[in-house]
Amino acid sequence: MPLPRPAIVDTIRGNDAPPTHRAPQRRHHRPGSATTVSVWLTLLLLMAAVPGVAPAAAASTAPTITGVACAPGAGVTLVVDFTALADEVHVRCAPGEQPSGLAALAAAGFTTTSESGAGTVCTIDGRPTEGYPHCWITGGFWSYWALPNGWDVAGPGWAFSELGLGSGPLPVDAIVALSWAEAFDTQAPRVGLADLVERRASALSAEAIAALEWIEGQLDTSGGIFEGFGGTLEIGVTLDALLALAAGGRTHTPATVAAFDQVTAELSAYTTFGEDRFAGPFTKALFTYAAAGRDVHDVDGWDLEAEVRSLVVTDGPWAGRVADQLADPGSGDLSNGFSQAYAVLGLERTDAGVPDAVVSFLLAQQCPSGGFRLFYVGDPACVTDTQVDADGTFLAIGALVGLPRTPAVAAALRDAVLWTLSRQDPGTGAFGGTAVTAAANANSTGLAGAALSAVGRSADAQAAAAWIRSLQLLDGSAGAAADDIGALGYNPGALAAALESGIGTGDVSARDQWRRATTQGVLALGLTPLAAIGSDQPLLPVTVFTDVGVGHPFADAIAWMIDNNITTGYPDGTFRPTANVTRQATAAFLWRAAGQPTPTTTPGTTFTDVGPSHPFADAIAWMIDNN
Repeated sequence: MPLPRPAIVDTIRGNDAPPTHRAPQRRHHRPGSATTVSVWLTLLLLMAAVPGVAPAAAASTAPTITGVACAPGAGVTLVVDFTALADEVHVRCAPGEQPSGLAALAAAGFTTTSESGAGTVCTIDGRPTEGYPHCWITGGFWSYWALPNGWDVAGPGWAFSELGLGSGPLPVDAIVALSWAEAFDTQAPRVGLADLVERRASALSAEAIAALEWIEGQLDTSGGIFEGFGGTLEIGVTLDALLALAAGGRTHTPATVAAFDQVTAELSAYTTFGEDRFAGPFTKALFTYAAAGRDVHDVDGWDLEAEVRSLVVTDGPWAGRVADQLADPGSGDLSNGFSQAYAVLGLERTDAGVPDAVVSFLLAQQCPSGGFRLFYVGDPACVTDTQVDADGTFLAIGALVGLPRTPAVAAALRDAVLWTLSRQDPGTGAFGGTAVTAAANANSTGLAGAALSAVGRSADAQAAAAWIRSLQLLDGSAGAAADDIGALGYNPGALAAALESGIGTGDVSARDQWRRATTQGVLALGLTPLAAIGSDQPLLPVTVFTDVGVGHPFADAIAWMIDNNITTGYPDGTFRPTANVTRQATAAFLWRAAGQPTPTTTPGTTFTDVGPSHPFADAIAWMIDNN
């Protein structure tokens, strides 16, 4: 069936879990993160002998274990065993690679207090209730553990770690834990690897699974490709569905395989019109096929990588733009922010990687406030915030977070994340789009939630996910829409209408809206972020301070301190730029800036109010060395 010329804004959104099979690919090597020498290490070396494999956990009644581990390739699994403080063990996931144990705790949603902001944790989620701000007077300690063999079930089990919470980075698929004990190396966490493996398998929530199963059912009833008005094939929405299914680890289910077969057969009609070749369809197809581990060099005779590279403008003010190739240039280039981001995501999964010009052009589309524009009109770069587009910004974050963290990429991500956080409804966690989609909706919230998860803003991502779940048709409470369990409404109004009248079995527009909302909204429900689809590379978190906005006069200087591990801010995500700086904090800043050298003066032996266990003992001793 012939397709009309593609619409100006093709549908977007999608992401994927690592597929079972993937064509060989070259990935960028990110610069290694500097390992932070934990202040906790000094304390540990003074208070405990270097341990080996942990002894068995002390006998106790079976604790209450809650939470799920990270899905494969999704992040660092955190285990917190409260032992004597509460008979509870909490398992959570910190998305992506984490710079340290402290950062992982925050990314997984644990709240902590520490002595003077150092690597010595005093309380986790408010426990113990006594001792803060003096950590070491409560008769116990938070001890740090790891599974050195990761998810290898034949490994030796928990081992006490002498490195401490300030050390890192922690790679994706690492498993670390804290337990409250009377001595550091005597109380191993009371959850074994077998239980964690089960919790890893259930990392996708029941809500996410129900939504994905609904999408598969819709593909089955549509013959593999969704249809729109007049029987028009909606290839773009179908690709959104395939990306969502891949994000949930369903690249090889019968519905997914059949849909890929149908899309492949229609690819020429989707990507071309006569002699015209369109950037949006080609880039989206490249990313979708690469994400699912399919051969992008022979898709019904098309070499998708070669086609996308042929669309890159090579000179002039628009160099780096992935643009339409038109027989009549006057008919209008429809390429936009979506196609540029998809080009980055797709080309990053190829041997040759992403051309610098393509990345530079995407960065140039960032507007002064930090958001990105969608439509490429007027200047080759964005110069006014009137062009900012919400969904275009969320997708740009999803593309940029997977690139090597150059200073330009790092700065763009920080500004874009701050802009995104400013758009989130603090009461509901929802996001709206731009112009006619400005009100809160599942499509924008799904994209934003996935982007926030990718950059390590787990609490904000979870708030977005909670709003998405409130729009879902659930078994036993779906009313007239009982045949569509798992589907996600566009907004509360759409949900209410469905509960009363169903989602329009014979109404193409109503069912089309639910398909679009579900394929995009589900991305916020714990699926793999865009940049991690089909990739074995971890995502680096993006640290931003909510009280240091894009226009702050010292934003660049503070960002430099973050990048160089000189400051970590406060646990609530603030920097507090006007707060007084103490002598010990000054010592810590200067010591970290110098690379955290080992002092020659024995830490904690010079000043009567700075003992060996002081969190800044090393930094202060180094200051003494340097007069």
